[in-house]
Amino acid sequence: MRGRLRKLGVRRRIPSSDRTGTGWEALTDAELRVVQLAADGKTNREIATRLFVSPHTVNTHLRHVFDKLDIKSRVDLSRIAESRLRQQVKAPLV
Repeated sequence: MRGRLRKLGVRRRIPSSDRTGTGWEALTDAELRVVQLAADGKTNREIATRLFVSPHTVNTHLRHVFDKLDIKSRVDLSRIAESRLRQQVKAPLV
């Protein structure tokens, strides 16, 4: 069965276990893209259109982000995303 699926281009997803459960380090690349657009004030529908996903997918990513960052609203998300961006800009390049 695996061989047939491989011929069709289906690959087995191997979960990564090196992510922490909470905080910024726990966010996936997809979640980070959604965070950036949401922090810029985009609606779920606008984010979905930009990322070529459904609004439901955007909502799911945001719920996961809220859980991982222990926040309750997009306002909180915008505030901490802006703060994190400022910290990254101040950090020296190594």
